Amino acid sequence: MFQCKQFAASLMERMTAQGMKGEMVTLQSQTRYIWSNTFNRTITETGEHVGVKVGNTMYDNLYPQGIEYSKWLMDLEVGSPVLPPTITPFNIIL
Repeated sequence: MFQCKQFAASLMERMTAQGMKGEMVTLQSQTRYIWSNTFNRTITETGEHVGVKVGNTMYDNLYPQGIEYSKWLMDLEVGSPVLPPTITPFNIIL
């Protein structure tokens, strides 16, 4: 837990080195916590969680094997009010 930014940065670096593209997806909570229903615990103490989206599949430190984007969103609760995810495309042509 609590290693999402490092996981996402490493994955994006490997992907861009291979000429792949995707999107960095950031969830934010106005509280300091984001809850995972699957793991039945909080996954952040900063109010931010980051993953990498390729097509309709999300990859993060919780789901390194990937999970469908809609299931990922349903699993993670950001509290109220629900803020929309921030999506940042990335692709670096080498």
